[in-house]
Amino acid sequence: SSVLSFTGHPSWKFLDWKPTTKYDSAILHTYFMQEMFVRGILVANTHNISLAHSPKDVNKIVNAYKEFLQSLSKALTDENLEAHLKVAPLKPLFKVR
Repeated sequence: SSVLSFTGHPSWKFLDWKPTTKYDSAILHTYFMQEMFVRGILVANTHNISLAHSPKDVNKIVNAYKEFLQSLSKALTDENLEAHLKVAPLKPLFKVR
C-alpha cells in the first residue's frame, strides 16, 4: 500500500503508483507495464475486467499480478529496480504550464 493503491469501480480499477525515497512513480509504472507485457497481459494504468474474460483469462491475470508483485517486492527490497528495466522509464507527455 505504500507503493501501489487501487481506485475506481471494481470492474475498472486505476493503479495509483506512489514514489518511494529511491524511485519515482514513472519507474514503478514502467516496470509494471514491462512485466505484465512479458506475461502476455496488455495493460496501461487501468485494469478492466469484463464478461469477455474467461476463467482461464482471469487465472492468467491473477498469476501475472502475483509474479509481478513478488518481483517488485524483491527489487524494492534489494534496491535494484533499475537493473530490471529493459526500457527507458516513461515520461509524461503533458506538462502543466
